[in-house]
Amino acid sequence: MTVLTSVLGWQAFGVGVRLYQLKLQGRAITAAPHIYGYVLAGWAAFGYGVYRVERHQKTLGLLRTTFIESPTKRASSSLKQITSWRSIDWRGCRSTCIGV
Repeated sequence: MTVLTSVLGWQAFGVGVRLYQLKLQGRAITAAPHIYGYVLAGWAAFGYGVYRVERHQKTLGLLRTTFIESPTKRASSSLKQITSWRSIDWRGCRSTCIGV
């Protein structure tokens, strides 16, 4: 989700909740219009915070998959090394390979 949709969505939710609150209280919607600015700012900040948390969670998920895949890649590369060592002909290589 982009920043704009997250912020605007939460702002719309906040204004909707404020209108519902005024309707339940039986007050006029236009009684204090400056309050809507505070409502919009507050819910926009909340929407931006939600966006940041989602982005952070996505980053952590990518790091987690990278770290989970990393040992398996290392294991497969070490397995390839082991199989390549088995294919070497060790006859006549004792003094040069082992250092005797």
